[in-house]
Amino acid sequence: MRRSAVALALLALAAVASAANDRFPYATCERGRSYSVYSVVPTKELGSTFCFEIKYNRQQCTNENPCCETNIHKFELDANPACKAGFAAKATIDGVETDKAPLLRTPPNADPNLYATLYVSELDGLDGPSVDGKEVCITVTAGSCRSLDALAPSGRWSVALWDETHKCCPVTKEGPAPPPKRPGMPPPPAFCPTQVCITWETRAAQNPAYPWFANSANCARAKEYVDEVIIPDITELGLIANGFTSGTCSRGTLKYCGYVNSEQAGRDLEEYFRSDVGRTVNTVFQITDRCPEELQGNSVGVVAVGGECADFEVGGSACAPSDPPSPPPPRIPRSPSRPRSPGIPRSPAVPRSPGMPRIPRSPGIPRSPGMPRMPPPPAGCDVCFTWAVTDSVAPFGGFFDEAKNCKYAEAYVIDMFFIWADLIEKGFTKLTCSGNSATFCGTFTSAADGQQVADALVAYGADYSVGGVFGADYGQCPSAIAGETMSLTTNNRDCARISLRYKCDNPSPPPKKPLLPGRPPRSPSMPPPPAGCYVCITWGLYKAGPVDGYAWFADATACDTGKAAVGDMLEPYMDDGSLLSGFTSFTCRGNKLTTCGTVLESEAARVSAELVALGGSAQTFLYSPFGLEKGECPVFLAGNFPAVSVTDESCLPVAMTGGSCAPPEEVEFPFCLCNKKEFSMPFAVGMYSTDEARNEYCFPITTGAALDPRTTCGRETVMKKVEFWFNQDKRFKLEEVAIRFADGTKSVRSPTWGKWGENTLKVNELDWDAAEVNRRQPRICFRLKSDTTIQDWSMGQGGRVWASIFNKDQNCCPTYGM
Repeated sequence: MRRSAVALALLALAAVASAANDRFPYATCERGRSYSVYSVVPTKELGSTFCFEIKYNRQQCTNENPCCETNIHKFELDANPACKAGFAAKATIDGVETDKAPLLRTPPNADPNLYATLYVSELDGLDGPSVDGKEVCITVTAGSCRSLDALAPSGRWSVALWDETHKCCPVTKEGPAPPPKRPGMPPPPAFCPTQVCITWETRAAQNPAYPWFANSANCARAKEYVDEVIIPDITELGLIANGFTSGTCSRGTLKYCGYVNSEQAGRDLEEYFRSDVGRTVNTVFQITDRCPEELQGNSVGVVAVGGECADFEVGGSACAPSDPPSPPPPRIPRSPSRPRSPGIPRSPAVPRSPGMPRIPRSPGIPRSPGMPRMPPPPAGCDVCFTWAVTDSVAPFGGFFDEAKNCKYAEAYVIDMFFIWADLIEKGFTKLTCSGNSATFCGTFTSAADGQQVADALVAYGADYSVGGVFGADYGQCPSAIAGETMSLTTNNRDCARISLRYKCDNPSPPPKKPLLPGRPPRSPSMPPPPAGCYVCITWGLYKAGPVDGYAWFADATACDTGKAAVGDMLEPYMDDGSLLSGFTSFTCRGNKLTTCGTVLESEAARVSAELVALGGSAQTFLYSPFGLEKGECPVFLAGNFPAVSVTDESCLPVAMTGGSCAPPEEVEFPFCLCNKKEFSMPFAVGMYSTDEARNEYCFPITTGAALDPRTTCGRETVMKKVEFWFNQDKRFKLEEVAIRFADGTKSVRSPTWGKWGENTLKVNELDWDAAEVNRRQPRICFRLKSDTTIQDWSMGQGGRVWASIFNKDQNCCPTYGM
């Protein structure tokens, strides 16, 4: 019976969770205070007036993002929906009444019997440090709820400070002050005397386990979840007496300490954690249907230590070890021609319930045997590569003390290591020169990766891996080191074992032989090396902020198109020697395409001017890597703009920005609480094609990288259905709904409409994963009567068609306008 009671209580909590898009403020926005500089503190309450002071603290924003730099546009207070009847109020900021009076309303798409918020909007001029200390006061002038405690659900207030983009909504949340103690009141109930500490932790079969909480973002998100979900849960279940108000992160652990009501409450606490490990353990580590990559090879769990008051251990997911990384692709010599191809196109946390009945006590639950122990993930390894003059035939010193030699060597080494970027955890960005040696240090993701790089350097040969760093070419050396012997060694042979020697004998140069894979060409004579500057050029798509935009280059075809276009533009300058080295390897990552190399300083100004001027007003240098013409805006680029950036503007000043594609109109569709952000899932609805003879309109379903693959929606692997916003009054104009596939087959579907008035046509039970979409290339097609177009049938402004893709839980619904 006891287990059933706890289970029923948890089901009630889950029911509350499903009733809203998310916890207060019941919308999709960044609510964590560690992502913002703003918060509030209550200051006074006199009669029917209560006030909050706005606080500005730059150090509060420990997770750098656009919300750290935004303003305050709206003040919103979580409210009791029973207060709506007859409610009226006024608001002031530092005693000056606001232009807009406070309103008490039901949040969009929420149940009016469960949720309400009080908000004051259009708060102009609240921006930055100047807001610190400003006081917002609400005076209730009508209605039954005349105090803060009466207005706040269950007597606990929460305030959100929205910015004008409606993307940032930092929430400050507190409980009511304890009531004053009256003479004659009975003493507070006794609680279990031993402090209980609850610790979420990562584990591996061998130390060290992955330090998940050492990452400030992981720590902040976990603490926010525990504060907003776990602690309210166990409070409402009547399990804790006090404490558990502040979590502490330390590498692989997150710890909360406090006191439980009794020994029985400690046993019930164990049952709570054991009843739904997905909710109580896995979500703290952002584990949903699969594990974050960093946790592969680790297990997670929660441990409570408190003697007789609580002593248990509950295991969560055991994440399978990852496969060893693939070797990096070899550096391929440039081909004489390149084909051009066309361009391509959080689990909701729980709002507080109005109250939970206390659960009758029962005997405790047997302890679990503990969490499984898994092999550890590959550990990163630190290593330094050192190039040095080792055997000198005469007194000699200071080769790398000459700035030009050090600068040339640094550019050469950075370019050499560029192709192994995916194997590098950190470092390998600066060459340290001293006397006759130069050292390049960093951390590989594992010892296996480090040795892979060392083996590749050996395979490329000493003339490339050693001599090239000194400006030598097939034994032809700068005069300063003629006859000398150079070496390449490492200081950590367990990470990368290599020992190469190279002697500058200055023989006649041998016939040129084919380059080894990955070897960049070098000019045949380099004593002394020409003055060059090292620079990386990046083409990217962005949205206002700026923040990363559409992941254009995640698509292999788009990446190849970009590489070919950039190669064609840079090739003349490689041929004439203006580009000394590099610019032969490319990295496509999400919204960006990057290539790096060394530019001849004496020619940098000319090269920059000519690249920027390519195509004149067409801005070919900016647009061609995207396969686009200037002004071309495919629907999936709505709100995006292209830009070129460089790491060293003094080296190659080619940075430029294009115009932004107009953002799509904001619509209420779909009429449910879910994440509507474009590309929140790795699926999309593309621009429709028209078969005029059949009057059929087909919408392709495509795949691509999610905007943020770390989120719940970004990790989704299956799309359940697609909904379209079509006019249900014109449903008789529909002749057929069909799904057409690349092999010529089709599947006819019966039209399924949503609730009357929502004008939603659903194509259900698709259950497609990315592999199936890519293989079968489905298109959802609507054949209409000859007197009707798709624009006539659409509910969107100006005939724009809107479609949403849903996951199985229906909390992710990326929405696209066409």
